[in-house]
Amino acid sequence: MTWTLRDYHSPNLIWLPGREGIARVGLVDFQDCVMGHPAYDVASLLQDARVTVPDDLELKLLGAYARWRKQADPAFDMSTFARAYAILGAQRATKVLGIFARLDKRDHKPWYHNHMPRVEGYLRKSLNHPALANLRGWYDEYLWSAPAARSA
Repeated sequence: MTWTLRDYHSPNLIWLPGREGIARVGLVDFQDCVMGHPAYDVASLLQDARVTVPDDLELKLLGAYARWRKQADPAFDMSTFARAYAILGAQRATKVLGIFARLDKRDHKPWYHNHMPRVEGYLRKSLNHPALANLRGWYDEYLWSAPAARSA
């Protein structure tokens, strides 16, 4: 467990040119910070809801993160982390899709609808993890094959 920002994505990062190394990256919007699994924020950043992160870049950055963690903690297990990354990535994508649908429909902010295909792509990718096979079946049966999904 670690501090989890839960809103860790590119618009909440600021560049601090007067600093060196990783300290050049600052964070804003951390008022919802809680204790949680570190994979949640990694998924938030590498599956950014507003900016498309290509698969190859996501894997490259995930590999860099894993190497850094392994250096810092030799007991770090990448397969366990990858499982948590997929599960929390799917949970986050589902949450974001709901929030963006609400912002579009209820709050009359249709520009959020433009991000939904990207987030759905991240969700589909996360659901490909074997740990989520049953949940993937549920999405296939009740969401993606539903009449409303076919007509959208």
